[in-house]
Amino acid sequence: MKIFHLVLVVFCVILPLSVRSTDETIVSSKDEKGNKVYITFEAVGCFVDKERRALRNMYYDGRALIKWTDRFDATDVIKRCAENAYRQAFPGMFGVQYYGECWSDGSAEERYNMYGVSTNCEHGLGKDWANMVYRYKVVTAKPVSKSL
Repeated sequence: MKIFHLVLVVFCVILPLSVRSTDETIVSSKDEKGNKVYITFEAVGCFVDKERRALRNMYYDGRALIKWTDRFDATDVIKRCAENAYRQAFPGMFGVQYYGECWSDGSAEERYNMYGVSTNCEHGLGKDWANMVYRYKVVTAKPVSKSL
């Protein structure tokens, strides 16, 4: 039975992380008990936003993290959005708009595409009135043992 559990862990947890995730699509954090967790994320697509927001909560502004150089890199912004979406308990999705504003919603899965697809995203970020939407998952690395 232990072998079955080991095989199950390898195929359901370790293998998906190693195959689908890279250093650019995974960030580590801690849960409320101090356990190390890995937050993996993948792009869903670019979607229109309007004044009546699809994702109603701006929970983090990462615009100051953007490296505005010839080799534009938005990785840090997207990672921070993923980590903060997890920390603020938004369920499974977030959007990045206006080059670094992180948006989500308790109903993100139902709302993110309410205005349709947009072409106003680049470098993994939404521009004006567009959300580059990501789906994220959390995997606990190893429980912290507490000694009495």
